[in-house]
Amino acid sequence: MESKDQVTAEHVGDMYVIRLNRPRQGNSITSEVHQQLKDHLQRIQTEVSVRCVVLTGNGKFFCTGMDLTSQRTTNDNTKEDPMELFEMLKNFPKPLICAVNGPVMGGGCGLFFVCDIRISVQDAYFCFPEVKRGLIPALISNYIVPQMGIYRTKQYMITGERISAQEMKELGMVTALVASPDDLLVEARKYAEMISSSAPEATAQVKELVYGVSDLSGSARTGFVKAKFEKMIRSKEALFGIQSFLSKEKP
Repeated sequence: MESKDQVTAEHVGDMYVIRLNRPRQGNSITSEVHQQLKDHLQRIQTEVSVRCVVLTGNGKFFCTGMDLTSQRTTNDNTKEDPMELFEMLKNFPKPLICAVNGPVMGGGCGLFFVCDIRISVQDAYFCFPEVKRGLIPALISNYIVPQMGIYRTKQYMITGERISAQEMKELGMVTALVASPDDLLVEARKYAEMISSSAPEATAQVKELVYGVSDLSGSARTGFVKAKFEKMIRSKEALFGIQSFLSKEKP
């Protein structure tokens, strides 16, 4: 029988480590996984002791995408909107660190691409197998095409080929590689320490800034950037940081 907790979590220092917990099913995403992920994120969204979130998986796989069995048997009126989860992760105010413990497929790539920092074991691979089943990776393309580019995305989504973690790093999609799953949290801790030395509201604003600049163009982008600057320069964090700089004190 499957564990009730299809997603588990623990507070480790200033990191909140969330683990997909369906190892026998490749950590595929069900409506329960969807809801439990949302519950964890909502619980810690304003928790000041949590500075970043680490998303990883238990077992051999990171995530093999949507559970097709679940999609087939779930009543259409009760199914979760998978886009809602990806959007929640993308727009989450705290930095997300993806710690890839094994192969990443389909919708799992969506989880990977909405994270801000990405660490992977060296022997992991990534792929979009949807076309082999007459499907297309429609929803996750919203997050992958802008980052990976049209040419590469078409190649990988049309062929369904495996992309090694090393190749993903060379493409700039992976931040760092580690030898084994045991090294993932050690590496994540290095980035968590950098994040903890940054102002929390400024960190959240950077995420909004980057996505806004990417999504907008022309006068809309210029207006957005100006508004962000004006909001930032008047913030308590900025005033404190500037005063610390002028007084030569560590903020």
